[in-house]
Amino acid sequence: MAGYRRLQGLLTALLIAYALGAIAVKLGARRDRERYPLFSWSLFSTVEAEPTEYAVRLVSVGTGAVPAGRFLDQAFEAFTPVRMPAEAWLVTQKLGDALASGDAADLARWRRVLESNFLTGHGPVRYEIVRCHYVTLERAATGAIRSVQTVATFTAAG
Repeated sequence: MAGYRRLQGLLTALLIAYALGAIAVKLGARRDRERYPLFSWSLFSTVEAEPTEYAVRLVSVGTGAVPAGRFLDQAFEAFTPVRMPAEAWLVTQKLGDALASGDAADLARWRRVLESNFLTGHGPVRYEIVRCHYVTLERAATGAIRSVQTVATFTAAG
């Protein structure tokens, strides 16, 4: 029975110390100095509110299966080989980075990966790599993109 009371007292002391520590840190810390066990919501303060990323906008598709002007992520159902939207997004970011850096070898490599894995089976596909700027919450709620700037235009053999 003495061991149980000792454990109970220890757990009570730890709980009080944790609460007092959280209050002390909260009072003494700036907002950007939050620490995980005491402030688990600090994870969300690191998400960019207005990101800029690259996307593939379809200009024309040989078979006409996809209306012009749609983004690739909106047209996955028409491109049956596209089963992994996250992989297509990652390849698109790498392709955009290669365009921004002017690295011709990287550009050729990422174009080949994009075209052979995600733009096949519908004849020639003319597409643009565009830079999109949006507000994260706004895009999640409505799909709205604040600005779209064409970076480059390519044609895949399909």
